[in-house]
Amino acid sequence: MKSVPSLGGQQQDYFVAAMVAYQDGVRSHATMRDVAKAFSIRDFKNFAAWYAEGVPPVPAPTDDTTPAIAERCAACHGIEGRRPQTAATPVLAGQKTPYLEQTLREYRDGTRKHGIMQPQAEGLADEEIVALAGYFASRPGLFVK
Repeated sequence: MKSVPSLGGQQQDYFVAAMVAYQDGVRSHATMRDVAKAFSIRDFKNFAAWYAEGVPPVPAPTDDTTPAIAERCAACHGIEGRRPQTAATPVLAGQKTPYLEQTLREYRDGTRKHGIMQPQAEGLADEEIVALAGYFASRPGLFVK
């Protein structure tokens, strides 16, 4: 499913923060809000630990060319989207292309709220979103678990 992210290898603090945001309604997704309300913070931490563990498969990158636009992502998400600068910032490497495209469009269009990501995405053209999503998806990182 394109709207479902890969969570294997995701940072624990980011996972917990995202689930709390669904619970609190900061992130607006009806299904995830309802799912999140069924669990406690302790449950979220346990889920986060389970998703974070394990060794992801290492796919061969399909393209070694880094889009110029990706350089501004490195400040928060790290080089190739693998090593975020804070524990509350998501890993992008290995995420599903359609999920990244959808998320960037939502930030750009203002339907997904985030004080840093909205300004970063607001000027992105569709072609830049496709290039960013394809690039980060092709990097070794997250995996389906």
